[in-house]
Amino acid sequence: MNPEDARAQLAYIQKLLERSTQYTNISPWSAIGPGICGTAAAIYSQWLLDNSMAYQHYLHELIVIWSVSFMVSMLLAVGFAKRRARAFHEKLWSTPVKHGVKNFMVLFFLGAVWTLACVHHAFFFFIPAGWMLSYGAGIYVGSLYSLHELKYLAWLFLITGTIAAFNPFVNFLMLLISFGLGHLLFGLVVYFRYTRSQNHHNHHD
Repeated sequence: MNPEDARAQLAYIQKLLERSTQYTNISPWSAIGPGICGTAAAIYSQWLLDNSMAYQHYLHELIVIWSVSFMVSMLLAVGFAKRRARAFHEKLWSTPVKHGVKNFMVLFFLGAVWTLACVHHAFFFFIPAGWMLSYGAGIYVGSLYSLHELKYLAWLFLITGTIAAFNPFVNFLMLLISFGLGHLLFGLVVYFRYTRSQNHHNHHD
């Protein structure tokens, strides 16, 4: 075996090992779609409350806009992820994805409990901070099974969540920065750093 063949075989083995522990073939639209939804929901919520803390007065509207945003974001994220996996003839529900989702759901449960507790005690203005902190922790764990750039997005959520916890008047500004702009920026990073180069390589192949 000549040196070039040996290097090619080692590179192939390394790629197989990485795929068994990490899922890196992420669709940028799985982040951009939720980013658009988060941006729209945060701007609408900020306009609705107009720098007030009258959450209870607008509770129905806030529940509707964020529930719709969450459901549409999930549908877009999963839909684009499936589409990309199919295009590359990969299994979306792979071992690293299973591990990432399983660990993320623990943090999602924590966020849900925090939300219900805040609603029960009528501390509505603390809900966004709990969302950002639990989501940030969840995607930080998810970054162990996916792209390392997710860690930067996770830290953005943890920082904005901490700020919101101590200053609820900027809740929706922090949600705009994290759920909105953070997702959009991450999607663009994925596109320019990974997707475009993969598409260029496949085109030449």
